[in-house]
Amino acid sequence: MPALPPRLRRYGLIGLGWLCLVLAVVGALLPVMQGWMFLAAGLAILSREQPWALRLVLALRRRFPGFAGRLDRHAVRARRWWRRRLRRKAPFGPLA
Repeated sequence: MPALPPRLRRYGLIGLGWLCLVLAVVGALLPVMQGWMFLAAGLAILSREQPWALRLVLALRRRFPGFAGRLDRHAVRARRWWRRRLRRKAPFGPLA
């Protein structure tokens, strides 16, 4: 699987982060969606590319250290899961 060009990867991450933030707003308005999960995901993704999001994430980590620890553990688990998926020949399983 060829690597994405840096510019395309950057724009893809920014787009995904903003999509998560939009879903967080929708989730705040609809009772069937958990908006805070999309908010956390969107800020985590955007904090890699946007300085304002990184500042906000760092401020939230200082304000809620217990929650930050749980997010760190889940981030490690997500990275491991993603690496295992990428090592497979068929990244998303068989088609049958």
